[in-house]
Amino acid sequence: STNDTVGTWFEKYSAMFDQYYMRFEAPKEMIRDYGKYFNDAKLWAGRFPIPFNYSEMVWDSDTNPSGLAVQYVSPDLKMWGLPAVNIYSNGGMFWLTESQIYNNDPILWALQGGVKTDTFGPFVSTLDISTAMYNFANIKHATPLGTVATNSRVLTGTGIPGITGYQFEYNIFDFLVSIDNQKILDFEFPHGFYADYINNLSCHNDTLNEGVLVGGYIGKKKIKKPGDWKARAEWRYIERDAIPDFMPDSDFYGFGTYTNFTNGNVNAGNNGNPVDGGTNGKGINLAFEYQLLKNTSLNIEYYWMKPIKSLDKTAPWNELQVDVVTKF
Repeated sequence: STNDTVGTWFEKYSAMFDQYYMRFEAPKEMIRDYGKYFNDAKLWAGRFPIPFNYSEMVWDSDTNPSGLAVQYVSPDLKMWGLPAVNIYSNGGMFWLTESQIYNNDPILWALQGGVKTDTFGPFVSTLDISTAMYNFANIKHATPLGTVATNSRVLTGTGIPGITGYQFEYNIFDFLVSIDNQKILDFEFPHGFYADYINNLSCHNDTLNEGVLVGGYIGKKKIKKPGDWKARAEWRYIERDAIPDFMPDSDFYGFGTYTNFTNGNVNAGNNGNPVDGGTNGKGINLAFEYQLLKNTSLNIEYYWMKPIKSLDKTAPWNELQVDVVTKF
């Protein structure tokens, strides 16, 4: 029939995969004693989990980057009677997009180094400190797919001659620290605190290039067994040009668009619109997780967010999420 709208006979169906990768791990036994120094090295290729120590101000936990990555953790190092430490490093090259419209595809180059201690002190604590550099190459004036823009970018045809896509290069310094404790006095009471600071060193607007996240939790750091629980609270502050708008947690809203103009003023009367993820946002995130069954958990999150800069004095934005998650 010429009116057949079912589709092409013997047509091919598309499939989507969150992850597909190859991972090489250095063998435990190598020539001489070298194995004990390199058996924690990993090489990734494909689309894989985030290979960095991170907060959701820098990476959305749902992200699976595509490219190459290498990870290394040293054996225990002991000196001067201090707690044993492990030095680790993570690096990678990730394609942001592959398109014939760009002479040079946007690529993320990343390198991280850190140190993590063994347990120490009366709280049975572990300390983790890391720094990272994220270089988003060829991103300036590149236009990501989609019709919604936050303050990090300008869409084609919005009225600024010669300017589209991202307005700056992004060469981001990241400093992350966390401490996890198992006890208070002699009582088992897992809890911890963490903080993250970012600075876009390539931004020409020095007043809008920083981000800060501070948080804490009580309960298991990672819930696994039925009955495990965790409650946490975070405060986030992400300035407009601190990081590209597609990177942070998509559930924490950024504010403002470059889609409307009044008298030549960027964002005039329109920079309070909330946009999934993005920048130019500050607020709190409260969450509670409970492991119901071996593979099933209950997750409750609450967000209260408002723009850092807003010409129209936008009211705070509230969001509540309740999820039951089952993994196989």
